[in-house]
Amino acid sequence: MFLQWCDSHGIIAITAIEPTQIRKFLIDIQRRDLSNRSQYNIAKAVKTFFNFCVNDGLLEASPFSRVRLP
Repeated sequence: MFLQWCDSHGIIAITAIEPTQIRKFLIDIQRRDLSNRSQYNIAKAVKTFFNFCVNDGLLEASPFSRVRLP
């Protein structure tokens, strides 16, 4: 879901993702008819993805580290 959102917003590299863009994504999922738990699970999956990227050396730091989970 997040990767599709990035693609639709012209973001093609994970290194280009900023905390502001993550916040916009979270706002977009809040506008959908999803339960709070589903929104949290989606956000947690995105956070886990960025943590994986940091641990694997693809990113120096997670842009999600400055974003609060819903």
